[in-house]
Amino acid sequence: MTERTLGMGVIGCGGIAHAAHLPNIVKNPRARLVAVADIDRERANATAEQWGCAGYGDYQELLANPEVDAVCVTSWAAAHAESVIAAAEAGKHILCEKPIAIKLEDADAMV
Repeated sequence: MTERTLGMGVIGCGGIAHAAHLPNIVKNPRARLVAVADIDRERANATAEQWGCAGYGDYQELLANPEVDAVCVTSWAAAHAESVIAAAEAGKHILCEKPIAIKLEDADAMV
């Protein structure tokens, strides 16, 4: 049986993405980094170039990429709900960095 690799996208190109998520995705033999997204397009492009993947200035573009099976949401906590809900609606698997949300209502909507 051939094991399938999981196409990963990372939403948010800040410190935790670079310190933990991106390096662990690229060294996992069952995952491949497909794309990153950040509201700062220059940061997204620099991160994409550094890690050898596509870069987007809008997470919706990342979610529209059919090669992305799952996302790590590493943006600031106040922005988690919007991108997590959109990822779920797009049928993506989701790993959301802590805290899940700032407001209880957002956390409830996410789960």
